[in-house]
Amino acid sequence: MTTPALSLRTAEITPENVGTALEVKVREDQNAFVAPVGRSLAQAYASRATAWPRLILDGDGAVGFVMANFEPDAEDPDFRCGI
Repeated sequence: MTTPALSLRTAEITPENVGTALEVKVREDQNAFVAPVGRSLAQAYASRATAWPRLILDGDGAVGFVMANFEPDAEDPDFRCGI
């Protein structure tokens, strides 16, 4: 039996898809390890220069959310980028 291929891609958060992004949830037992999407989007808005929030799509369906940060000039190299 073959497994269907995934067509994963990232999409910028826009007014058109922000509602979909806010619906992305992790399993309940994972809640202690990640912030809700809404909180991450608020942080991204507050740090627009370095934040990279993205919706993860498989085809047209939302399957996840990732928040990255890029600050190549940060004094501490550990804070120059992160997920």
